[in-house]
Amino acid sequence: INYPVVLGEDNDFYLTHTFQKVENSAGALFLDQATGTPFTDYNTIIHGHDMKNGSMFGKLDTFYRDTKTYTENPYFYVYTEGAAYKYLIFSYYVTDATSETYQLPASEEAYQNYKKYVTKQAVWKDVEGIPEVAPIVTLSTCYGNNYTEKRFVVHGILVDSR
Repeated sequence: INYPVVLGEDNDFYLTHTFQKVENSAGALFLDQATGTPFTDYNTIIHGHDMKNGSMFGKLDTFYRDTKTYTENPYFYVYTEGAAYKYLIFSYYVTDATSETYQLPASEEAYQNYKKYVTKQAVWKDVEGIPEVAPIVTLSTCYGNNYTEKRFVVHGILVDSR
């Protein structure tokens, strides 16, 4: 997955517009509109469509379909103008669009509760050796057929930045 990530005024515009603001059904990968400081907050959520042609987050659910995917690719990276971030994937699962998965914790206590929640929800998890407190990035895409309220999410925790 190699796309720019944008932040809009709401969580609707980039569902149907590219990062260049051109109308397109594939949309763009975008930060949740409630994001404070991306990639340094307790949780940063990136939304994107699960496109059948594999574009956007169309390959994300391969983690769900084939557990070998994780053993071959346990990390994902985010590059900004000022830094490169390396995240260890520690949890993934299917959830509802309105679940607690979409919380943005504002305190360390809320963060610890959130981390416990997403680990408990996981169909697959690897919590061995993950940092006690480090920013999480949640990758979120639709799951199932035609506008379902189900989502597939992948959680990564920051393990290195440069």
